[in-house]
Amino acid sequence: MSASNAFTGYDQTLSISDGGSPPIGGVISEVQSVDYSGSKVDLADVTHSKSPNRRREFKATLIDSGEVSFTANFIPGDSSQAALRSLMDAAAPVHVVHTLPNSLGTRTFLAIIQSLDATTPFDKEAKLSCKLKVTGAITESF
Repeated sequence: MSASNAFTGYDQTLSISDGGSPPIGGVISEVQSVDYSGSKVDLADVTHSKSPNRRREFKATLIDSGEVSFTANFIPGDSSQAALRSLMDAAAPVHVVHTLPNSLGTRTFLAIIQSLDATTPFDKEAKLSCKLKVTGAITESF
């Protein structure tokens, strides 16, 4: 039996910027988790009266690259976290680079910041959460 190639997200980074010169944004401080969800291929039902064996037929149409959400420790006054609000208010696509730990590779894409929330419970650490809607393809370099 061979050893596992599994890894944790320890030492990953997430960079979000407007792509300008100089850019607004950068590496987000104290990211805890990054989650990808909702990627899918839309289907058109092309079934007709002579479909073989009375079975439905489908054709792939558009691809939705889904959403990316992340959580971080909320750090008031942190410039990288404050920039997220400015980038969301601009309502324009942002450049995102998710760098995996241990030189495992990157995921790069454009996204629109859909939501930016903070929670400050009295009995736990304060959290920042952000949801990004991916626009276009995700480029993976592994």
